[in-house]
Amino acid sequence: MLIMRNALAVIAADAGRIEAAYEHVARAIEIARVSGPAAYLAHCYATRAEVALKAKDDAVARTNAEAAIAAVVEPGAEAERAIAGATLVLAELDLRDGEPARAEKRMREVAATYKGLDAKAELGDVLMRLSRSAKKRGDLRGAERYSTQAYATTKPLSANVDV
Repeated sequence: MLIMRNALAVIAADAGRIEAAYEHVARAIEIARVSGPAAYLAHCYATRAEVALKAKDDAVARTNAEAAIAAVVEPGAEAERAIAGATLVLAELDLRDGEPARAEKRMREVAATYKGLDAKAELGDVLMRLSRSAKKRGDLRGAERYSTQAYATTKPLSANVDV
């Protein structure tokens, strides 16, 4: 139920239904507090931070991203993913605050985490964000380098599917 609520929050936010997204993630947080584990609670806070980012509510986004990082008490892959998601929200907030160097540093840290987790889709997304940031500050070589890395990371190795 918790994972479903968290996923529904993401879907609602992507569809522009911010209030519904907040309701879903609030319920997910309630469930995570009661049933755990702590990494799931961290994921839920990171999701609320992402919803707030889409709603352009920077204060709520920052508070929840920081809460996600603080909620992690045990190391592990799920905890690392939650921290990476929250750190990515903080990086986007840095960009909004006119701090591209800090944002890109955070994004490179997130990229390293996703690379270590072999999370190719997430790594590709972060590399494209780095590419856009580099392009905005006029570093076309850097933008091209990041986009090439994103393509190489996410391109399928084969068109054949093993069944």
